[in-house]
Amino acid sequence: MRHLCTCPEHGYSQPGRFGTSGYCNVATDAGTIQVKKGDRDCSSAVCEAWELALKGTPYELEAYSTKSYYPKFFAMGSRRVNAQVDRARRALRLRIT
Repeated sequence: MRHLCTCPEHGYSQPGRFGTSGYCNVATDAGTIQVKKGDRDCSSAVCEAWELALKGTPYELEAYSTKSYYPKFFAMGSRRVNAQVDRARRALRLRIT
């Protein structure tokens, strides 16, 4: 998410919310990932962040709105979503339990 907010290859748009062609290589704690260049809206940015975070795990997800994630998380046994502010990284962390 930080990359989407700071990289000039991305912006905010609802009509173009699923990105365009080409990819940015983004270094993360888990290694380098590829993020599609182009714009996002709030929902598509969250969806892409979850998809990239869970890629290669038994919990891979694909959705086009955040609303469609709830049934998927609950089907995996989740019952609660906890939010915590990480002030040092200026981030909101979500934990699905």
